[in-house]
Amino acid sequence: MANLDRVQQSRMAAPIPAAPPMQRMNERAARIADWVMENIPWTVAVPEWPDFHDRWPLLSRADLAEVEEELCRRGAALDTPGADLDAVAETLTGRPTYYTAAADWLTLNPTTSISDPEFVRLFGRLSRAELILAAIEHKRRVLRRL
Repeated sequence: MANLDRVQQSRMAAPIPAAPPMQRMNERAARIADWVMENIPWTVAVPEWPDFHDRWPLLSRADLAEVEEELCRRGAALDTPGADLDAVAETLTGRPTYYTAAADWLTLNPTTSISDPEFVRLFGRLSRAELILAAIEHKRRVLRRL
């Protein structure tokens, strides 16, 4: 019993500092956003994907809003002048045949966008990461032409 008391006292003497709640949520939101980027098609709202709530149960509306903000932040970073798209592409995973086909379509249809019904029909099942990879590949092709 004396050993147990000593262990409990030593734990109390040197508490482990916890990360601030906001930092923990930001890290969690980033982890969830990573999962969303790789697993949920870009045409589906995050909470509407059936596997989302199985994978991330009990998220509050505030937690979900934080995830959505993180996804928006990542999207906005792509439009930042001078953004290192190669570095972004290195962090993403996807099926090359699919995102390359989407990039091909975008290149062959320069006056349209991803909201075009034909693009949505053909590539609506791409993950968000694959859509970004397609956009990066398309942008590379456009820049090579200049």
